Amino acid sequence: MKERNLMNNFLTQLAKDQLATYGENEVMKALEIGQVATLLVSEAIEWAVYKVKNTATGEERIIIDKDNSFDPNSFKGQEQIEVVEEYEFIDYIMERAQQTSTGFEIISTETPEGEQFYKGFGGIGAMLRYKL
Repeated sequence: MKERNLMNNFLTQLAKDQLATYGENEVMKALEIGQVATLLVSEAIEWAVYKVKNTATGEERIIIDKDNSFDPNSFKGQEQIEVVEEYEFIDYIMERAQQTSTGFEIISTETPEGEQFYKGFGGIGAMLRYKL
């Protein structure tokens, strides 16, 4: 019931173009600036996240692998990288949410609303604290 209410509130806010957003890029940007009140992530997302390090420069970055195609041996041609850490996306984004005191909800796909959230909105959304 709680999940259903949460999804209905999310959809209502989206329909009114108010305090909700969805999609990986939009949600990650909002999370970065502390705009997200509650992060919504579908349990069906099975992306992998890699923290990699360029062995020549020491530069570290995050790679989100949505389709299991990441291969550190063939990454960007000449650049030599090593995988420093590997996470599941849900763990990675939950950690990011905690850093900004953001609420976090995992949405199941066992309800029609949860299924719609995963299939129609990519399984990642946010209820926002404020609108830019």
